[in-house]
Amino acid sequence: MKVLHTSDWHLGQKLRGNIRDREHQVVFDWLIQTIIQEEVDILLVAGDIFDVMNPPNSSRKLYYQFLAKLLNTACRHIVIIGGNHDAPSMLNAPKELFETLNIHVVGAATSFVEDEIIILKDSNNEAEAIIAAVPFLRDQDLRKSVTGEDDITIHEKIQKGIYQHYSDIGKYCEQYQDLRIPIIATGHLYATGTPEEKTGENQKNIYMGGTDNISADQFPDVFNYVALGHIHTAQPIANHRHIRYSGSIIPLSFKEIKDKKSVTLLDFQKTKLDITISYAPIPRQLISVTDTYEQVLEKLNLYDVYEGNFKPWLKIEVQVEEYQYGIEDAIHEVCKEKNMVLIMLKISANQKANIEYEFDFNLNDLKPIDIFKQKCENENMTPENAKKLEGTFQELLSWMNEQEIEL
Repeated sequence: MKVLHTSDWHLGQKLRGNIRDREHQVVFDWLIQTIIQEEVDILLVAGDIFDVMNPPNSSRKLYYQFLAKLLNTACRHIVIIGGNHDAPSMLNAPKELFETLNIHVVGAATSFVEDEIIILKDSNNEAEAIIAAVPFLRDQDLRKSVTGEDDITIHEKIQKGIYQHYSDIGKYCEQYQDLRIPIIATGHLYATGTPEEKTGENQKNIYMGGTDNISADQFPDVFNYVALGHIHTAQPIANHRHIRYSGSIIPLSFKEIKDKKSVTLLDFQKTKLDITISYAPIPRQLISVTDTYEQVLEKLNLYDVYEGNFKPWLKIEVQVEEYQYGIEDAIHEVCKEKNMVLIMLKISANQKANIEYEFDFNLNDLKPIDIFKQKCENENMTPENAKKLEGTFQELLSWMNEQEIEL
């Protein structure tokens, strides 16, 4: 049996206001071909299907068209879980219809863990795989909110709640071990053991009160594989080769430029597992250049004039002793000559001057908590007061997430 593990599509994502639908379409076409060529039986998508809770219609269309195309392949089962970016009600809306097509969706945690167990059956109506489809576990799924709790207490309750959820669902799965078929769990969270250099700060801070959610050792041994989402760089957790992040399928920020985007292919012979990685195409090149004005121009001139369908997007930071007018115009002109698109230009003066000039600023690139922290700094608050306010703001964000309210 062959299983393909992917996650973090983030359909509808914008980079500096630029929609990524065309890039997603290219990777989806490749994904369909990979599923056909590898004769994949099961597709697992470990959360963050969409980038926002109310994605644009174009991104929803991509999603449904992709699933429709899969119906014409050998892929017999599709399992999709919700991530922290997804609206559970939206993912679950076509649930009953999808199930008639062997597409199983678990948008949010259920009241009983057994309702997250999906028994996949073959053409003879016999069980061929067990999926513990654990979605992103929201705050209300893990603890009862108590006014005045500090970050440490909240963090401990969240960790305990996550561990208990996996422990309970693992115990339920033990009854299937004698079948000698794969038992696979999913998850959308930050697992301890993920290398710091391969993890973005915004990906770690998924819950209020702390970063790490569960350690690799805390996943029950009953699982032959744990398909994780949330971290955008593909990697195993610690030394556990069977507990993996598949990573995002396109670079979602300039911090992911060096990442090789991929999906994880699992080949099960009963419960024996072989893992291979299949690397995805990257339709659009993201380029980041940081240097002095003269060096930036020199580096840009090393690039050939681009002639493809996806013009590269550039992020440029120019370091100067003191700001000079005309720098941005000259850089824009070089980018235009190279047929590249400059989507971010930052001009930073010498640190001694304590001055920073930034152009083309876009709030879409900042998270609400980042803006709130900057506001606290601007108000010259004491660290203690700022931390208390940040905790309150995090609670508000968590509540809004639970209610599917977007800022």
